[in-house]
Amino acid sequence: TRIGPGANLITKPEVVEYGGNINEKGEYNNTGIISFDENGNLCELIGTSFSAPRVTAIYSNIFNGIKKDNNNNFIKALLINSARIPLNNSKSINVN
Repeated sequence: TRIGPGANLITKPEVVEYGGNINEKGEYNNTGIISFDENGNLCELIGTSFSAPRVTAIYSNIFNGIKKDNNNNFIKALLINSARIPLNNSKSINVN
C-alpha cells in the first residue's frame, strides 16, 4: 500500500475501504474483518490487504450496472465521486 505522491506525482490511494481497526490496547476483537485462515477456518484479522478486494467489488458493481459505457476511466470517476468520509472518523487512537 502507498500513501502520498505516486507515479507522475498523483496522490495515492484515490479510495480506500475499511480494513479493520484496533482499540487503545492494540487489540482488534470485534473490530476486524472476518475472513478465512490458511486452513479454511473463520478468523478475525486487520490490514490494508482487506481494502483492495472491497474496493474492487464496488468497482465491479458499478461496471456491471452500466451497460452502455464500460470505459475504465469513467467507472473510476464514478467510484471516486461516490466515496465518502466515514462519520465516526473523528477519534484518533494512539497506540505508542
